[in-house]
Amino acid sequence: MKLLKKDINKKMFKISESDDKEHSLYLFRPNMFQLFYRNEYPFERSIKQIVRFMLEFLRAHYKVYYLVDKNMNVCGMCAVQLCGHGRYSFFEKDSYMIGPYAVNKEFRGKGFSTKMLKMVLAELPLDAVLYDWISKDNTASRAATEKMGFVPINGMKLTSVMRRFMLGDIEYGDYLIYKTENKYGKKSI
Repeated sequence: MKLLKKDINKKMFKISESDDKEHSLYLFRPNMFQLFYRNEYPFERSIKQIVRFMLEFLRAHYKVYYLVDKNMNVCGMCAVQLCGHGRYSFFEKDSYMIGPYAVNKEFRGKGFSTKMLKMVLAELPLDAVLYDWISKDNTASRAATEKMGFVPINGMKLTSVMRRFMLGDIEYGDYLIYKTENKYGKKSI
């Protein structure tokens, strides 16, 4: 998928550039009618998932960041949401949930997850508490998250109907909850 020039500074806002100048990070602000840029979802979408993202948007107003290369190819996306309410009400207020995030298939295996995460974390407050949850089977995302300093703190299952979190020890469930303090962020003024 390409970033359309007509959308720059209307739907997508360039907020930073990578150190190697090969990629830029763009911020997309979702709304009820467009939850992701050009309604390209980072997962197999179902009515349940769309409704869940709409509810999360109403509760917590998540933001979506996109990694875009010099040729305006959208390489990946990362959603960020403030915790303390909605689905993440059991985490501390003023902490952040990172994800879901995904790198488009043609750009995988090139370190773009780590690059994108580093750029996204640089936009959040320094020393903010950050969380992420990842399938235990997703070794690539787990490796990228761990490179950024996240450590697993809990195992987790999702309930089947409401998709609520059920936490347990590290061995519990199909997912891991990760936590870290942001070392890449902006200092508070």
